[in-house]
Amino acid sequence: MLGSNNEDLVHQGAVTLAGLDADVIGDLDATLLAGHPLPVVRKPAAVVAVAAPVRYALVLQASAADPDGTVRTLLAHRLQQAQTQATGTAADAEKWTGNDGDPLGAERAIVEVLRALTEDARHSVRRAAAGLDS
Repeated sequence: MLGSNNEDLVHQGAVTLAGLDADVIGDLDATLLAGHPLPVVRKPAAVVAVAAPVRYALVLQASAADPDGTVRTLLAHRLQQAQTQATGTAADAEKWTGNDGDPLGAERAIVEVLRALTEDARHSVRRAAAGLDS
């Protein structure tokens, strides 16, 4: 569906993907999704990348610089959630780093991208990155 020439079909497929949890769409290639011309397809790329921040560090950085503010806002929300989980209980942190298996690398990737997002030109992105929006 995401490769269709029909923009409505692509939009419907991407919206469905964006609404799913990372554990459901974790096998998707975030790099491929991040390069799509439609923002609605780049949003699931951000979700997948947050679930495996070490593997998709470059996708996280690209998503943080995405020209579409809604992609950056979604990324900031998801990174804030991931950071909250990582600093929560040990069981939560272990579950969260399951896709990468590198908790320290994951934390570094998240903190680096969140730091960049707190300086975003868009106010809603900065608020989400600071954890002020839920």
